[in-house]
Amino acid sequence: MSGSLYPCVPERFLVKFSPPLIAVEYHFENSKNDKYFHEIYLEKHMLAQSEDEICTYLYVSEPYYFNQKYIKRTQVSLQR
Repeated sequence: MSGSLYPCVPERFLVKFSPPLIAVEYHFENSKNDKYFHEIYLEKHMLAQSEDEICTYLYVSEPYYFNQKYIKRTQVSLQR
């Protein structure tokens, strides 16, 4: 988790498949012009899990970056 006292506002997600990685581009709530990146590496065995399980994992393990105030669960999941 970041040491910032300000919430981060995710702007976009970038996905890399080898190795499995999700990068979050974000800015702090009080500073929209400064952009930052946070990398989340996924264990290869996680790719065998369902989309819902991976989505839950991201919200539980990375709550600072997957804040439901800004990112709705339907935006993360591919299920419609």
